[in-house]
Amino acid sequence: MMNKERYHKSKIYSIICKEDNAKIYIGSTTDTLSAKFSKHKFESKQENKKHILLYQTVNGNWGNYYIELIEDYKSDSIEQLKMRENQLKRQYDLMKAKKNIV
Repeated sequence: MMNKERYHKSKIYSIICKEDNAKIYIGSTTDTLSAKFSKHKFESKQENKKHILLYQTVNGNWGNYYIELIEDYKSDSIEQLKMRENQLKRQYDLMKAKKNIV
């Protein structure tokens, strides 16, 4: 599969705590959600942690978390995908801030 085509099946997802749904991580992938969740679990045990804030929050307790699709997103590049991911993160942060005001 050409690199550009790979991004046509991108996904934006969240990893959510079952006990506190305010604990949320938003990310993107071209993998299946189950493969991405497994990859996060594996990477959390490595020395060089890419997503350190997520792994510190989970603290090895992956049974308390689940992955959920936010949206399928057809993009042409990693840059487009990351732009959309960041847009959704900002929307979530605004929504969360509004909840705290009320």
